[in-house]
Formats: sequence, structure tokens, C-alpha cells
Amino acid sequence: MTSAFHVLPVDARAAILSLLSRLLVREVDEPLLAHLCRPEIAEVLEALEPGVGAEIARAERDPGVREELDVEYCRLFLLPGGVSPFALAWAGVEAGAARATLQAEIGERLDLLGLRPGDHGLGNLPLDHVGVLLALAAVAEVRDPDGTAAADTRELLRPWGRRFAEALEGAAASGLYRAVARLLDAVLA
Repeated sequence: MTSAFHVLPVDARAAILSLLSRLLVREVDEPLLAHLCRPEIAEVLEALEPGVGAEIARAERDPGVREELDVEYCRLFLLPGGVSPFALAWAGVEAGAARATLQAEIGERLDLLGLRPGDHGLGNLPLDHVGVLLALAAVAEVRDPDGTAAADTRELLRPWGRRFAEALEGAAASGLYRAVARLLDAVLA
């Protein structure tokens, strides 16, 4: 069964992939909260997680609530016992060989599209970070709309991305990160 994501126009798919990447790479900030409050985004998030719109609006108005989202981000993705955003935590294979293979595949896609992660605000994140792969897929959607680059990149996420999304949904105390998990699951369906 194919999700509605796959029938969206290229620019909409790229925007969703970029948004997911941004939400998984670092804590929310004021510009991101304002972006999340845009009606077309807020409606989707609200459909995925009822009440998340109010949570985002509160965070936009109240720095204390935004700080709670920052703490949630750190608890989920940075602290031990959280939900690892790295493929190797979910791939279920030997780390050394799997990392080398995955990084080689990602490197090929980066070269194919003429990209470097640092060019897209991803800094020095390992290439197997879910946010890096989503950002790469977003760029591939735009640069290769009739080709297979975006689908091939999403395919790198498929073997483990849905397990990551399920774990994130179960661990998230915040409606925002539960909505992120559900949206990622829909993208990978």
C-alpha cells in the first residue's frame, strides 16, 4: 500500500522531507516554530497528532514551553537511552561493515547530486543520521524529479526507518515528536 506522500507533487514531497530533516537534526527555534504554525503545515501535524497545534502555538509564545521542546529533543536524540537517529542502531547488523557499506552508498548519492552535507546546515553529522538522509532525499526530489535518486535515497531509510519512527512515537512525550514519527512513517510506507 502506497501512502499519500508518493502522489504529492515534487515540491511538496521535498518540503516534507526537508521539514522532517530539520526537526530531527536540531532543536526547534523561533523561525521553525513560526513555520510549523503555517496553516498548511499545522493542519497536517494536527491530523497526525491532535493537540500538537496548540503545543506549537504555546511554544511560539512562551520561551519556557519552547525550552521544554529543547529538553525533549535532547532526551530523545542526544542523551543515552533515547531514540538513536543513526541507521546502525536499527539496522541489526555488524556495525563496522554496515557503516562502511551504508556510507559508501550515501557518498555515491551525494556525488551523483553534487552535494556535501555541510552545504545544507548538517554540519559534521555522520552520513547515517536520519536527518542527513532525509535532507539528501529532499534535494534529490528537486534535482532529479523524473529519476530514481529520491526513491533510492528513501530506500536507504526503509530497512530501519519505520522501526526508528515507531520507537520515536513510543518514546516521545511531546505531540510534536509523535507527529514527526507518524509523518516519517507515512513517508516510508
